[in-house]
Amino acid sequence: MEFTASLDSSAKVTTTFVCVLFLGIAIWNVRSMMRAKGDSWNTIIRVFIFAVLILSVVVSYRYGTTGYETKGKTLVIKKHNGPLTLNYLQISDVRKVGAAEMTDISRTFGVGGLFGYSGRYHNTTIGDMTFYATQQQNWVLLHTDKNEAIILTPDNPDKFVIEIKSIITPNN
Repeated sequence: MEFTASLDSSAKVTTTFVCVLFLGIAIWNVRSMMRAKGDSWNTIIRVFIFAVLILSVVVSYRYGTTGYETKGKTLVIKKHNGPLTLNYLQISDVRKVGAAEMTDISRTFGVGGLFGYSGRYHNTTIGDMTFYATQQQNWVLLHTDKNEAIILTPDNPDKFVIEIKSIITPNN
């Protein structure tokens, strides 16, 4: 069963703003290189800036989540850089998470809105978490057999939780 994961308006605004900003900076860099008329240091600096901008967008895009799917006894987290598959033995618990539990989140290493929310996050209620999220609502918390906390954000979290519980229930 497939579960959609739509970007929230905050992620859409962030993605649009960053892409337009980076495009503007790229155009400015090209114009500056043309005005420099062969100044090699200027060109090197401008090319480096452009490379950093492109790398930032490409990495953020590749780690962005596109949806979730259950196939047999597995959960597939769809991402642009390839799926992450968890079998039912790796998932020890699944539940919806309310807004009260998701307060005071801090990003420790990840992307915070550019093509979604991915990477490592932390808060005092849940602790360390790995996000494969597209929005700042509809949170579903998975615990793995290695005691990892994973946050997913399907568009229909109730149906998603029921489906995952049916997969991880013994004798199913």
